[in-house]
Amino acid sequence: ARPEDWPGPGPIDLAQHDLPHRSSALEWWYLNAHLEVQDGRELSLFASFFRLVVDYNEQTQTATYAHSLTWGLIDPRARAYRSEGLIDRCAPRVGRRRLDRGEEIRDERLRRALREVFQQGRIPLPDLLCTRDGAASLERLDLEVEGNTLRKLADGSYRLELADRPGQVGARLTFHPEKPPARHGDAGVVRGALDEDMFYYFLSRCRVEGDVVVDGT
Repeated sequence: ARPEDWPGPGPIDLAQHDLPHRSSALEWWYLNAHLEVQDGRELSLFASFFRLVVDYNEQTQTATYAHSLTWGLIDPRARAYRSEGLIDRCAPRVGRRRLDRGEEIRDERLRRALREVFQQGRIPLPDLLCTRDGAASLERLDLEVEGNTLRKLADGSYRLELADRPGQVGARLTFHPEKPPARHGDAGVVRGALDEDMFYYFLSRCRVEGDVVVDGT
């Protein structure tokens, strides 16, 4: 049976379905863009915000969520790829728990190596642990991970703000949709590798404007 909070037939109501869905164990909001900057260089960018259930209280029927982000800026002319992965600070604890349950990792040598890293309160590089909890509003699209944000504006556009920790690479971009959302897969439903059901929709054409920061400029 389809979850009750998934989109039904007909046009997708972005005001409702851009928001997190209570039925989802995992959701992500993914953006990508090809940009031309004032000096004529062509750059590409992607960003993906994640919201994942890491615990569930059966008595109160409430979930605990982790929030993470991966993003990157690509400069083909300079043959440069700058990226950052920011993982929820609960990851070492959740990782140890999953290893204790025998989940996911079958290779015993890899399990021992990961356990050693997790016991030190760290995660494998190059990803970085967040220093504070991320957040996702249930009232409007407003995601935040370590100061990086994705927000829906009043005019229906999307505001993305990114900055790496050294402050040398980042972006402040506004995405203006120019086409209505389209459904992917079987009217939006896609079957995952573990036979899980997922729902996908996307905005295939946007006008993008704003600023990017490359090497501090």
